[in-house]
Amino acid sequence: DIFFSRFTTPWARPDVVSADMWRKFVMLQPIAVDCKESLQSSVIGFDWSVTARDSEKRDELKSVIKYYTKLIDKGGDYFDFGYEGLIERVLSDFLDIPFGAGAEIGRKKDNPNGRVVWVKPMDGATLYPTLNRKVPVIQYYNGHSAQFPSHAMSRVYMTPSTNILREGWGMAPPEKVYFALEMLRRGDSYYSNLLLDTPPAGLLDLGDMEKDSAYDWATAFRAFQAGDPSSFAIPILYEHTTDVKFIPFGKVPNDIMYDRITLKYAAIVTAAYGLSLGDIGLQTTSASGETLAGSIRQERRSKRTGIARAKKAIKRFMENFLPDTLQFNIIDPDDEVNMSMGKARLATVTAFKPMYEMGIFSREEMRLQMLQDGLMNKDFPEGIPEDVEPVDTGNTPERPGSLGSSESAASGGQGNVRLSAISVKKSKDFERYVKGFVGDIVKSTGKSIITAKKELSEDDIYLVRSLVDTSLFGDVDSLELIEAIKSVWKGKKWMKLSFDKSLPEELEKFASRNMSDDKKEKLHNVDWVSVANEFKSDIDEGTKEFIGKSTVYLLKDILLAENGIDTDVETNYDNIVKDVHKALYGDFDSFVSAYINLEVKNLLGRIKQEVISYD
Repeated sequence: DIFFSRFTTPWARPDVVSADMWRKFVMLQPIAVDCKESLQSSVIGFDWSVTARDSEKRDELKSVIKYYTKLIDKGGDYFDFGYEGLIERVLSDFLDIPFGAGAEIGRKKDNPNGRVVWVKPMDGATLYPTLNRKVPVIQYYNGHSAQFPSHAMSRVYMTPSTNILREGWGMAPPEKVYFALEMLRRGDSYYSNLLLDTPPAGLLDLGDMEKDSAYDWATAFRAFQAGDPSSFAIPILYEHTTDVKFIPFGKVPNDIMYDRITLKYAAIVTAAYGLSLGDIGLQTTSASGETLAGSIRQERRSKRTGIARAKKAIKRFMENFLPDTLQFNIIDPDDEVNMSMGKARLATVTAFKPMYEMGIFSREEMRLQMLQDGLMNKDFPEGIPEDVEPVDTGNTPERPGSLGSSESAASGGQGNVRLSAISVKKSKDFERYVKGFVGDIVKSTGKSIITAKKELSEDDIYLVRSLVDTSLFGDVDSLELIEAIKSVWKGKKWMKLSFDKSLPEELEKFASRNMSDDKKEKLHNVDWVSVANEFKSDIDEGTKEFIGKSTVYLLKDILLAENGIDTDVETNYDNIVKDVHKALYGDFDSFVSAYINLEVKNLLGRIKQEVISYD
């Protein structure tokens, strides 16, 4: 009936483990904790930004971008630990438990389309998926429950389970490499017990010592281990002729290769997190140590696996509550990739150039091939923009600003980008015309802009901006703004254009560089003033329209500002007119000089073309 009973832990992955148990399991294993800390530190260390999905709407969405950037950075109205605290909360549950990370999204007036005012990270151990799109998550804790609709919950989790009984749940790294973590835990327990056990578990063979003497010896040694003050005497063995032996039950660490086996399982655990041993500060035990090339390879692999996965999870988490027009970007420039991409682009262009000159490929075909090869951003259009033409590097164009005087056009001068052959003078009633125009525009368009603003949520104000811009600068004037502008300016003479009789300097230089003698003579015979006067009324009317569009554009920015006027335009008429007039008049010189310079350049270009085509 004498035997030893051995109790062993079942060697199997547990079927049902609560989130709290997974958390405790991870906290008992320093390797897993170090992996979490490494990933969290890496993601927190990256810069980030909130940007518009459509780059053409960046100006329209400026106020929305600013609001959500501040919300994510400061935490909104709920928490005060900022961006870094939010990242730690999210990644902690994302990397630990099957549910992943969840946060309650607080919206203005609890409206599904309302602006987000706070983000509240929640305990993932209390959350459960429902597989219901309208109410995807419920919370249950201590007998209380709550439901969270889709607009009030942001959730991210890792590796969705394929088991139908676990649909809606995921598998975090600790569950994936459960056995490796268990081996590390058992190894740590074994080694710690080995250090604490004196003597270790085993059999002591006292040779041919008599029973009474052996018992006396064991009693003395037991007292010595227990710390009995009277047990400082060292027990002495005598009257034996055979060797005294100790037969241990276990093995010493060197026999079981404890360090190498531990390093093996540590590498398995770090790989499950998408990292390497070097990422958490552990070095290999090879004779030559870790090489520079090996370290670089491991760093690249970590950026493509564990760090990339964590970045994607944070991006998904943020964009779950951001408006559809915005996106969250983690800025992680890779010098190696950028350099390789630059070399690849240069090599491609170098290879294409002779084939393009031989007529084998067109510019459009080369652009398509670069898009197909991934050498250009996928958001680039396939077609070449209309205003893009090959640049002749042989002739460097002159800067427009190098011509004319620096006196502003609004002050009666030529402007810092004007040609020396044109001058502009303001009407004596110019100031009164501008104020009256601003007032009429505010009355005609201000009400409709405010009404549209009140009907939309704060995140959708950009739609009003887009509608106004389309009416002003697009092909279809759905708001009839252009007609309103023309009716206000009709019959008013607010400026006077005059042209010098001498041929413009730009045409003189053009003739000296590009024309034969007979064409130069033809150019000098052109009645410059007569030709210019034909376009004088067009330039005058076009400039009025340009100033009108600028006024409506400024009015739109004032009324649609984040802290703009939300009341009736009539009650705030004077303030609005004052603000628009101030903004318009502050940049009026640049408005006028830029537009007139553009129109005159078009006129000079037409004259050049007529002379060049002269036969």
